Amino acid sequence: MLTLPFVLGMVVFEFRKWLPLNLYLTSVLCLLAFLSYATPWFHFMFVVVWSYTILTVRFARSRGTLWYNRLGDYSYGFYIYAFPL
Repeated sequence: MLTLPFVLGMVVFEFRKWLPLNLYLTSVLCLLAFLSYATPWFHFMFVVVWSYTILTVRFARSRGTLWYNRLGDYSYGFYIYAFPL
């Protein structure tokens, strides 16, 4: 099940032209994940919702995200610092 986020990333990249990134869909997905909490689908829903939420926040064009991203991409730093864990 550790490959699910990687596969989701490949799918999102392949269909990036047709994938809507908006807060309304994010809230609907969060609600679905919350409703699936005690079911076998929760892990899958959580990974999908978390991945979609990260992408939505990353590509949002608000003052806060533009300020946060003005220094560059932080993903490599997160990768290096999280590697020992």
